[in-house]
Amino acid sequence: MKNVLRNDTPGLRRAWHPVLEIAQLGDGLQRVDLLGEGYVIGRINGEIVAFPDRCPHRNARLSDGTVVSVGGAAVGSGSTQHIQCPYHGWEFDGTGSCSFIPALGEGATVPPTSHLVPARVQVKYGLVWIAPEEPVCGILDIPAFDDPSMQVMWLPCTDINATAGQFIDNFLDFGHFPFVHKGTFGAGEDSGISPYDVQVSADGWSFVVEYPHFIKNNEDPLVATGEHPLV
Repeated sequence: MKNVLRNDTPGLRRAWHPVLEIAQLGDGLQRVDLLGEGYVIGRINGEIVAFPDRCPHRNARLSDGTVVSVGGAAVGSGSTQHIQCPYHGWEFDGTGSCSFIPALGEGATVPPTSHLVPARVQVKYGLVWIAPEEPVCGILDIPAFDDPSMQVMWLPCTDINATAGQFIDNFLDFGHFPFVHKGTFGAGEDSGISPYDVQVSADGWSFVVEYPHFIKNNEDPLVATGEHPLV
C-alpha cells in the first residue's frame, strides 16, 4: 500500500509528540520511546532537555546515568549541571555538548563526534513534547484546556499495537461508536452519521472535525451542568 501513515514515516520526526506528564519528571533522568527510538529526558540547570538515549562513545543508555555538577561532583545549589554517562563518565551539558571525558583528563580536546544532537522540547498542557527534527508546525491548539468551565482529566496511558494511520482512522470512524462504545459515549439510540465539517489548517498539518453526537446520560444529570463534580 502506498501513502500509508506508519509509525516509521519520516515526516513524523518533524512533528511534536507528547511523551511524558510534566508531573512525572523529577530531578533525575527518564527514558521515553518515540518512533522506534529511545530518548533521555531530564532537567539540566532548570531547563528540560531531550537527547537520543545513547552515548556517542559506546551507546550506553544515558537514562541510566546521573545529573551531576561539572566534573562529576554531586549536584549542589547553584552548580552547573551535566548529564553523566554511566559507562565511562562522559559529561554533556544542556545543549548536548560533551564537556568532559574523564579518561582524557582535564583540559583535553574533545572529539567533534562526541556531542549529542538535541531534540526540540516544549512543555504545554501539562505534558512534555518533543520533536526529533525541526518541526514544520506548532503544537495543536486546545482552547478548552484553559477554559475555567471545563474540567481536565488525566487518563492512564495504554499500549496499543497500531500505527499512527490506524489511530487517525479509528477516531474519524464515527460509525463504530454505537457498537464498540455502547456502554459510554456510544450509548445513543441513533446509529446514523450526521453531516459534519472538516476544517484543515493553512499549513495542511492539522484539521478539526466538529461532529454532533447525542448520547444518553446514565450518570448524575447535574454533572453536565457543572452543578456536581465529574468525579
